[in-house]
Amino acid sequence: MTDKQKELVREWLSDAHAMEAHAEQLFSKQAERFKNYAALQSKLKSDLNRIVENQVALSIRMQQLGSSSSIIKDAAAKVFAGVQNMSVLAVSDEPVKGILAIHTFTQLAIGSYNILVTAADAIGDEETKTLCQTLLDQVQVRAHWISEELGSITRTYILETSE
Repeated sequence: MTDKQKELVREWLSDAHAMEAHAEQLFSKQAERFKNYAALQSKLKSDLNRIVENQVALSIRMQQLGSSSSIIKDAAAKVFAGVQNMSVLAVSDEPVKGILAIHTFTQLAIGSYNILVTAADAIGDEETKTLCQTLLDQVQVRAHWISEELGSITRTYILETSE
């Protein structure tokens, strides 16, 4: 394992930490907006605890590897999540756009953790691989229920909409 390979994994872990900061902001604000969708609101709030735990786990692993999260990346991720949250306010179909934003974000997380699992495996970093596989598994579970909610929210919204 070369220094460049280790640095790439550390950088991608930092990106994942920023991604989890983004998730925290996105899920928190969307949970506030889904007042008419109690089951989804509850799931989003519940997942917030896991998201915070994921940030801690990533921070610990980065420290073990001699690095830390990037304040700039984390702040940028939170700003982007804020913009993303605000962008759905200006549309009439806010619930549908909100669940779409969460769905899209979750697919990004799956791809990111797949990359980290593969990279850690390639360089023989079993601890990072195990951590990222655990996080990937969690995000895949999230993706499943979000996919179901995507259809449910859309159906509910379209049936409640009258001309």
